[in-house]
Amino acid sequence: MRANPTEFKPFISYDGERRGFKRTVNKSRGSSAVSTKHSSEAKIDAAWEKYLKSMAKLRNWGDHLAIRAFACAYKRNVRVHRTDGDHDVTSNDVGNPITYIAYHVSKILQSNWNIY
Repeated sequence: MRANPTEFKPFISYDGERRGFKRTVNKSRGSSAVSTKHSSEAKIDAAWEKYLKSMAKLRNWGDHLAIRAFACAYKRNVRVHRTDGDHDVTSNDVGNPITYIAYHVSKILQSNWNIY
């Protein structure tokens, strides 16, 4: 991601907001308008560096951007097997070999468990 920031940096959130245009609703008129207010490049750069440091930590869960970066760097396509269906993350070449990742979330409902 560090080597190709233009591919990933636009998708990083900062100050709890996504980058890009925001649609605002004028409740009195029932209409919406696009706001072009953007944060400074310094805020965006700080959020980007914070994200990269977070992703560099051991045992940190990779998000879609990290999986996409892996796919591009290693020229692999990735298929994430999830309980609600598979999710494919492709590199720039659909013909690349596939790496499989199993993702599962375990929910323990204590009311259904009898522990003796």
